[in-house]
Amino acid sequence: MTYAATQTRAAALLTDKGRAVTLTRKTAGSYDTATGTVALTDSVTATTGVLLPLSRGFTHREGTNIRVGDQQLLLPGNLAAPNIDDTVTIGGTLYVIVEVSPLNPGGTNLIWDCIVRGA
Repeated sequence: MTYAATQTRAAALLTDKGRAVTLTRKTAGSYDTATGTVALTDSVTATTGVLLPLSRGFTHREGTNIRVGDQQLLLPGNLAAPNIDDTVTIGGTLYVIVEVSPLNPGGTNLIWDCIVRGA
């Protein structure tokens, strides 16, 4: 069974019901031998997503890896995988991705299920 049509439908639903999201990733640039540092550049991707109150149940509770105020962010599966510590801007508010899990039946990423924290 192929899930390509389901991936397209999931992306369309997120576009239809979601909000604008700017995903920013720091990428390593050139190495400066004189200073011993690496220049970081921003890679920016505009997409849509759905921001939800965190409702993961008993296994994700305060005192574990989840903090009060963390939220769930659903992103389209056709994006490159978001990384932990990438930032997202939604409605002018900056969040940091602290956890990423794909929903990928049959090896096709339908959505990226992220936990985000206010920066």
